[in-house]
Amino acid sequence: MKYNHLSQNERYKIFALMKAVLKQTQVALTLGRSTSTISREIERNSGLKGHRPKQATLKSEFLALGSRNAKKVSVGKFKSAFDLVRVISMACLLKWFLRIVICKTKGN
Repeated sequence: MKYNHLSQNERYKIFALMKAVLKQTQVALTLGRSTSTISREIERNSGLKGHRPKQATLKSEFLALGSRNAKKVSVGKFKSAFDLVRVISMACLLKWFLRIVICKTKGN
């Protein structure tokens, strides 16, 4: 059996169908997916405000960067896109921290 990840479009369809108060089995039949796939998607990507399709897609894309099957990106000294994302994140945090220090030293 071939396994396919849920697409962003499918996640939004799940969101809409759940808002229409359909049961998970009905959602699965509508999308042509297994009931367990829908169940896992809802369990993993639901918060206090219900299913979050946008956050689920971003999370899956971020996790895919660190996957062993991910395309390896060599950007200078970085061995993978995951390393590059980590460095960029640290640079953003450093920039934010420096803004706070500068504001405090100016007396603002």
